[in-house]
Amino acid sequence: MKPAKTSLGSTDTVSHQDISAAIRDLQPIRRGDEIFITLNGEEVKLSPMQAQLVMRAWVEVVGGAFAAIDTKYRE
Repeated sequence: MKPAKTSLGSTDTVSHQDISAAIRDLQPIRRGDEIFITLNGEEVKLSPMQAQLVMRAWVEVVGGAFAAIDTKYRE
């Protein structure tokens, strides 16, 4: 597995599995009227405004990643 460099100028590397898990954990989960995300292994309940902001950011990041992958394989 090829490590990916972190974008904060750190020399640490993280695996693609770690990145995938982090993205998956930040995907909002809805149970009835309540919305949660997972932070550090614990579910955190979000307000409707927080949930909308997290979901918007999540969609932008994941959508951008899929667009980048699609563009890479079209070349």
